[in-house]
Amino acid sequence: MGNSLGGTAETPVSRPGPTSAEAVAEAIARLEALSTQALRIEWRRLHRTDPPASLSRDLLRRALACTLQERAYGGLS
Repeated sequence: MGNSLGGTAETPVSRPGPTSAEAVAEAIARLEALSTQALRIEWRRLHRTDPPASLSRDLLRRALACTLQERAYGGLS
């Protein structure tokens, strides 16, 4: 498996809650290189549930980026 923000195209890109803005930006950038299958695995790791079947690769990537940002900076009040 990858380190806290590293990994290959098929390994996790981050642990919940990267702390610096640069780390969050890097983790989000790494999502672009992941396959749909790897994005689904990342969703399961972060959300502990299966992703909705209807989500496209692009929407999976965007939702994961949102989750990474929420965990780093906090969600909506």
